[in-house]
Amino acid sequence: MLIKMPRRKILTVRQAAVLVVLGDESKYGYEVLRGYNELMTPFRMNGGSLYVTLKQLEGSGNITSLGSMGVPSKGGATRNYYAVTPEGKKSLSEFSGLAGRVMTASRNHNNP
Repeated sequence: MLIKMPRRKILTVRQAAVLVVLGDESKYGYEVLRGYNELMTPFRMNGGSLYVTLKQLEGSGNITSLGSMGVPSKGGATRNYYAVTPEGKKSLSEFSGLAGRVMTASRNHNNP
């Protein structure tokens, strides 16, 4: 008997990497971008793609925008900070479990 589970949107690798970079502390966009590009070399991302990804994550409830927190950037504009929500932690955990199963299946497939 097949049990129907409610459909949850699975994170993309890019979204999961952004959540990993954010971790347990809030960060502003450039910090996230720098951390992402260090983590995901050679799959670098530009600023425009980062903000699209942040918007997607925010729209799905995986992160929250904390606003500027009153911290101006060097140019005088305020920085927008982001943090992972409890939903984001759950989504990342589910992604990690799925990625782990894929890696195990890949190893089993390559080493019969």
